[in-house]
Amino acid sequence: MPGLTRYGEKAGLKYFFGSTVPLVPGTFYMALSSVNPGYAGTVTEPTYTGYARAAILNNNTNFGAYANTGASGTVLNGAVITFGTCTAGDGTVTHGALFDDLTVGTCWAFGSLTPHKIISAGDVPQFAIGALAHILAPT
Repeated sequence: MPGLTRYGEKAGLKYFFGSTVPLVPGTFYMALSSVNPGYAGTVTEPTYTGYARAAILNNNTNFGAYANTGASGTVLNGAVITFGTCTAGDGTVTHGALFDDLTVGTCWAFGSLTPHKIISAGDVPQFAIGALAHILAPT
């Protein structure tokens, strides 16, 4: 089930209800994970050689698409999101998550990858345009 982490929910509530407006990242970093990050936003990232979180500039080009899906809506990515080529190692990733830092940081949102992705040498994991509907959909 995709959604916001506790941190993401609190940031939204602060924004809507007059508290200190949270500093929204100018760049998000997409992480892959072999476990469900859940509301705590805890990931287990791949260890293949060549992996790093993918930087996504937070602007209307990259996150401006919005799909109205009946009673709710979904934010869609407007550009392909590409990770480093797997040059050694392998593993299965089951979830994606958006962080505010390249290596550690705070997780803002997460979601399941359908289908799960088995990564092996030579693979270049990526999200096609619009694919973040699985990550940034309402719960």
